[in-house]
Amino acid sequence: MDKKHLKLTKSRITRPMRRIIMAILIGSFFIISPAIILYTAGYRYDFQEKNVRQTGVLSIDIKPTSAQVWLNDIEIKKNIPIRLPNRAPGTYHLKIERETHKTWEKDITISSNQTTYIKDITLLKDATPTEIILDQDGIQNIYGTDNSTNILILTKEKYIYEILAFDTVEKTVTPITRTATQPEISVSPFFDTAYILIKEGLTQTLHLVSFENPNNPTTIAIDSLDLELQWNESNSFEPIYIKEKTEIKKISLNGTASPVSQTTSSLWYVDSDENTWELKDKNLKQKNENLSIYIDEEIEDIFHINKDRMILKSKDGFVVAQYTENTTHDTHTIFGDPTYFHRDTQEWWFMTEWELVSVYADGNSNLLNRSGEKLTHVTLLDEDGVILFVTDEKIKTFNPGYYIGHDLFDGNTMQATPLLKQRELYFLRSLEGKNKLYQLDY
Repeated sequence: MDKKHLKLTKSRITRPMRRIIMAILIGSFFIISPAIILYTAGYRYDFQEKNVRQTGVLSIDIKPTSAQVWLNDIEIKKNIPIRLPNRAPGTYHLKIERETHKTWEKDITISSNQTTYIKDITLLKDATPTEIILDQDGIQNIYGTDNSTNILILTKEKYIYEILAFDTVEKTVTPITRTATQPEISVSPFFDTAYILIKEGLTQTLHLVSFENPNNPTTIAIDSLDLELQWNESNSFEPIYIKEKTEIKKISLNGTASPVSQTTSSLWYVDSDENTWELKDKNLKQKNENLSIYIDEEIEDIFHINKDRMILKSKDGFVVAQYTENTTHDTHTIFGDPTYFHRDTQEWWFMTEWELVSVYADGNSNLLNRSGEKLTHVTLLDEDGVILFVTDEKIKTFNPGYYIGHDLFDGNTMQATPLLKQRELYFLRSLEGKNKLYQLDY
């Protein structure tokens, strides 16, 4: 045998060795292949829990879409909306930022075999308020609605009150009315309408103002001081009910009056189906349906009634009661004052100096926020459900869906009115003994 063949013979793998190698390859196949399949299917080994768990998905869809997204301080170089599959279950620190905007960050949890959604978020602008210079002095208050582009301004100079319409787009001011007596101004929680009630002597004048066209209010002269008002939640063209003596009428924006019903009670309410309720001798009656419910409380006012629950003002607070047929159930008391009606969710927000409670359409209630600072005003800030809180020294936000808040402005602040479509906030500040109007983009 020549040297070449002798060398091959000496280096040849023996049969036992070949069997061992074959066994290793076969074993590796049955171990590695399932591992690859499980990994591809989204399973990972959790070293903390010491078991195999399926991964989750993170979905991010916020505005503006040009924002940068960071997950555990690692930039996700993708365009929003972002979908990140095969994420190991656990807690992650999510940060979303954009130049000229406030940073949004939160620890989030990704669960096994579930999708974590980060959505319904619009980053707030990191802006500085600008003063709106007006010719008028003595600003007392401002009034607006979510969807309007106009606000009403109440001013007082010496002994004369004046109500002005301020167009926030054109930045123009139009006088509406003047009076020597302090007017009563109320904004409808249901539609973009306000009324101005002026009492002079034995007569009253009612001005109905549409925020879409506040320069042409409807004026109604009332030859009586015996007048009670209620906003209509079912018809924007006929936004208000008035009761003179015993007759309840609904008033349209053009001043037309239509009879609704009669009542001798001072505690009455017309619901969204135009059913009239009246409270007499602790019996709350729905006249149209002949429904009568006994109320074992001293009631001062009927605040709101829908098909599932009623909210009644008592001396201690607001009684919330669900009702069916002729009985009430699940009755509880809410403290504070009704500060906002959420038109989309049909819930009322009640504010105390330290808490905000929501009363839902079905009669259940929930604590939305407890503040460490004394609250003076609360309203909705944007369509994503962010809440605006006004304190004596600050304007701040709170998102109840994510439990995240931001400070918008530090400084003494009075009445604030957000215009949601424009994402502009108008508020009053007291400086040098005068109230001044400011605008803040958010």
